[in-house]
Amino acid sequence: MVVAFDTNVLCLLLHPEADVPHDPATNKPVERAQERMAILVAHLEQQDARIVIPAPVLSEFLTYASTEYLDEINTSKSFSVGSFDQRAAIEAAVALRRARAGGLGKKLGLTGSWQRIKVDRQIVAIAKVEGVQIVYTTDKDIQALAVDSGLEVVHVASLPLPPSKTPLLDTAEDEATSADAASASEPKLPSA
Repeated sequence: MVVAFDTNVLCLLLHPEADVPHDPATNKPVERAQERMAILVAHLEQQDARIVIPAPVLSEFLTYASTEYLDEINTSKSFSVGSFDQRAAIEAAVALRRARAGGLGKKLGLTGSWQRIKVDRQIVAIAKVEGVQIVYTTDKDIQALAVDSGLEVVHVASLPLPPSKTPLLDTAEDEATSADAASASEPKLPSA
């Protein structure tokens, strides 16, 4: 299996001070994001997956993190850096032509700046030519471009939560929350 990480996902994995992305469904920080990433990495290691880091992602990542992470990336058998080479350039051009032919214009209907969309398109093109099946991203533009290119996309918020360390307490909290919701939905009788 071959997967790709965007900058936010790579930061969550390797950089302990990384900002936690927001869940698109709740617009709140993703709950237990670091733990979700740990489960993902364990799953990918079990499958002997290769994690592609597109070169523009690595560049952006290194603006936040020290170059010491390069040693980890370069020595790990799980990581490979994908270049924006001739094949990726052709893939990006084909995707852009497809967007124009579809009437969505060069920005594919996305609202980001043209420069940002061009870089995101390069990231997706690199993933495509590297044989990536799944792109892990928190960026809505990368998500849209990847889907347009036929790639599966997974947001960090969609990753499974680790098993609870206190399942009995969780059950009690769930029951209390359900009881509160049920009593709130019961009709109130008018006072006499």
